[in-house]
Amino acid sequence: MKGKTPSSNTLRLLREYLNYDPVNGIIQWTISPQLAIPAGTRAGTISLFGYRKILLKRRSYKATRIAHFLMTGQWPAPDVDVDHINGNRSDDRWVNLRLCDRSQNMINSKLRKNNKTGVRGVHTTKTGYRARIDKDGKGYYLGSFATIEEAKRAYDAAAARLHGDYRRAA
Repeated sequence: MKGKTPSSNTLRLLREYLNYDPVNGIIQWTISPQLAIPAGTRAGTISLFGYRKILLKRRSYKATRIAHFLMTGQWPAPDVDVDHINGNRSDDRWVNLRLCDRSQNMINSKLRKNNKTGVRGVHTTKTGYRARIDKDGKGYYLGSFATIEEAKRAYDAAAARLHGDYRRAA
């Protein structure tokens, strides 16, 4: 549930029903939510998009947001994402989670399936390769290059400068 902050009663129930182990990233039921799910079992299921979702009282919550709440006592604001630093959507260890805005979260996304070069920000041209990068909705042309390696270096340097720690590791 990202759209709004859960009520104080719901937050109390989340704290009462769930326990988070920040070292291994596992959220377990401390109280059985229903007969078929005993206390002590791992909470939630993996969604079609690869994120762990936890159902409590007929409402679905992202495990990342629950983990943040159980660690800090604060539910992330509606306009804030909880990002997986390593890009693994099911790795909910505390060292792998960070708060970010939507733009920062998108910077850390996987390479698009329609990318023909296999390198982020690099496209083929008739004579070689072109590199470009986006920041805050604006595109930046980084140059044309004879080799894919040169174009990749240009993109990586720009990503380090513009996106810092949020850039996706190569």
